[in-house]
Amino acid sequence: MTEISGVGGTLLNRLFALADKDRDSKVSGAEMSELLDKVGQKGKIDQVMAAQDADKDGALSLEEWPGKLLSSEAIGQLLTAQDYKAMSPASRAELAQQAKDAYFARVDVDGNGVLNREEIEADKVMNQANYLDNNALPNVAVMFRAGADRNAITKDDIMVGQRLDLSAMTASPIKQIAEEDMSDAEKEMLRIVREGAARSPDAGAPPAPVPVPETPEAARERVSSSEFTSALLSRLLAQFGRGTTPGADAGNSAA
Repeated sequence: MTEISGVGGTLLNRLFALADKDRDSKVSGAEMSELLDKVGQKGKIDQVMAAQDADKDGALSLEEWPGKLLSSEAIGQLLTAQDYKAMSPASRAELAQQAKDAYFARVDVDGNGVLNREEIEADKVMNQANYLDNNALPNVAVMFRAGADRNAITKDDIMVGQRLDLSAMTASPIKQIAEEDMSDAEKEMLRIVREGAARSPDAGAPPAPVPVPETPEAARERVSSSEFTSALLSRLLAQFGRGTTPGADAGNSAA
């Protein structure tokens, strides 16, 4: 029995171990049905077995288990900065709305029209596994409205930013402007920033220590051992029958 490698592979290996209740190195149809039932997807058992059970013996071996994670946010063809700049405001708004709709549809695994913490965290785990295994980032950055209830996020609470391909751009040196050379508007902005900093409760406090960056090894361990919430189980089970050829990807992992 060949285990699947990578962060995504570790998640899939853990899913296999969770399903294989009798530890016979196979997941029977009954065991798979029980796992699907945990997330309210028991009705998909026939579809799952038809897609994954290559030898038609009524059980899934690890070789018949999905060999990689498939993510709809895997890096694809990015817009260049020039192309994005050339788009009309209406086209940019349409692109942002499409990205928002796609994000919401993917993350809302229970289909109730709002996102909760578990669903948002499950999406982070999937994207982090994708990045750690393939160095692939999502095409959009997602932000939530300040003060929004993280257990009841609606589309109105979501903002998205399009990630652009900046590889063709040449960095320009930052030009520092002396205060006496600033325009009146720039001086006013600087005054507002300074006054805001002076009123901050942290004004005069010693600088906060710089956090130690997480090592790649620590990140892999953290993501690989993520808690199997109902939302994350749903996202992992959604990999079945999505185009991963049984056995063909054993030893590889993508997200």
